[in-house]
Amino acid sequence: MIFIDLKRLNLEVYYFKTEKDYEVDFVVKNRLDLSLVQVAWDLNNPATRKREFKALRNAMQELKCPRGIIFVAEPMLSTEPLEEGIVVMEVYKYLMMEAPQQKQFLFEF
Repeated sequence: MIFIDLKRLNLEVYYFKTEKDYEVDFVVKNRLDLSLVQVAWDLNNPATRKREFKALRNAMQELKCPRGIIFVAEPMLSTEPLEEGIVVMEVYKYLMMEAPQQKQFLFEF
């Protein structure tokens, strides 16, 4: 669903694997802007949360990208502070935005 929406916005979308073998679901490009996107059902399991954040952090460093987004289907129950440059967003909230707001969210947070 997220992939289809990113393509609907006419964005370039790529898959990325880091040198340390971590996978990032989508590298999203709009002209010179770059954003990294992970998609997970939820982040309530500490192992899942650690894996998703670690992959995103690694790719952000490798690609020198200041932004990472994790889209989730289920709300995050943890009250742990998020890492700088990483935002967690529920899929339905993102999909309810108009296209200009979606692009702004992807590249300007």
